[in-house]
Amino acid sequence: MKRFLFLILIVSFNVSAAEQAITQWVYNTLERAQANLDKGNVEAAERIYYDYSNDTWSSRSYDHFVILRTYAYFLLSFDRNEEALRYLKQASLKRDMPPYDIFELNFTLGQVYYVTGDRENAKKTLLKWVEIGEKEMKDSELFKKIKGSKIPLLLLINKIDTADQETLLTTISFWKEKLPEAEIFPIFLPTTFVKLASTIEEAGL
Repeated sequence: MKRFLFLILIVSFNVSAAEQAITQWVYNTLERAQANLDKGNVEAAERIYYDYSNDTWSSRSYDHFVILRTYAYFLLSFDRNEEALRYLKQASLKRDMPPYDIFELNFTLGQVYYVTGDRENAKKTLLKWVEIGEKEMKDSELFKKIKGSKIPLLLLINKIDTADQETLLTTISFWKEKLPEAEIFPIFLPTTFVKLASTIEEAGL
């Protein structure tokens, strides 16, 4: 599975970007791994990721969460999806992590479940991702991160079956103003998320 290129946001008719930072030594460790990758020393980089991912950490360690996630993305970049799934699942079990990080993690985890054939867990995880997104979208700090991102944005307007045409058009106009660079798609999630996952898979994202 290639690196994920889209950040997909879901809003409904009806993510807090809590600021948390890794410690300096973990930052330096990840920088060292990245330096090895830049030099083509893939094995050396993986040894760093593997050793620290499998070390003992507290259940609330944000440092460990970031290391697990980074190693999982490394594995995904080499199409080692089953291995990546293990570390994504470990990261998802960490307690009291920033909502924005959990929001992103659940989207990735849902995709990996899907492409590895676990449709049931893909459904559960993607629905959890939607719930987090709907709750945390109210935080203005999230938009600062989104607008600062250089990756393409897809914004899905969910539950369109509950809105009339005028309300739908007003909502689309509102989000176009908020996120002018985003591609906006009205959807009804229960029948759409599998098609969305299929589209992402077929596009090789």
